[in-house]
Amino acid sequence: LALEVEPLRLDDAGPLPARNGNDERRRYLEPMSAAPRTQTGPITPRSGTLIDAGALLDMLRTSDRERVAQLAIEAVSHLVQHAEAAVLLTPRGDVAVSWTSFRRDGRVIPPLAVPVAGALEAALRSKQQQGTDAGALGPVDQLLFVTLGLTRGELVVTPLIARDRIIAVLVVAGTALDRAVIAAIAAAAAEGFARLMREAIK
Repeated sequence: LALEVEPLRLDDAGPLPARNGNDERRRYLEPMSAAPRTQTGPITPRSGTLIDAGALLDMLRTSDRERVAQLAIEAVSHLVQHAEAAVLLTPRGDVAVSWTSFRRDGRVIPPLAVPVAGALEAALRSKQQQGTDAGALGPVDQLLFVTLGLTRGELVVTPLIARDRIIAVLVVAGTALDRAVIAAIAAAAAEGFARLMREAIK
């Protein structure tokens, strides 16, 4: 894996791009010294806009690869109350690289290469969702949490599993997160990736 390593800076700002996960110049997060479908009817996110959650999840299951990734993040922003940021990571050996992301405040999350450790490692090993409060985060999780723009709350890490293979990992940061809704989004995205894999081998 060839990644250009740059020092992590937390002062990047600017408008949120449609996609920011394909830039090969990724920030490598070094550890700091000092982490079922449940809602299918229309809901109103924090913006006040009425969203049909079932329709959004169905779009996740039927879109193409890039659109599935984008919709997964859009679904978090619309459907997960109190989610302040999210990033979709793709595992590549000992690191996971960012694919697409968002922050509620509109600040840009730089392209990242995250060491597979802490909650990310646990999610990949167990193939189960992991959730950790900010006060209990390990060094890598803590730095990822801060990079996502938070200092308090929780970090929820959910693997996307298609045909018994982990395709990506959905990381969400916020307060009082609905983990069941996050799991539903991840499951719908995984269905979309599984469909694309089936179509590719026909």
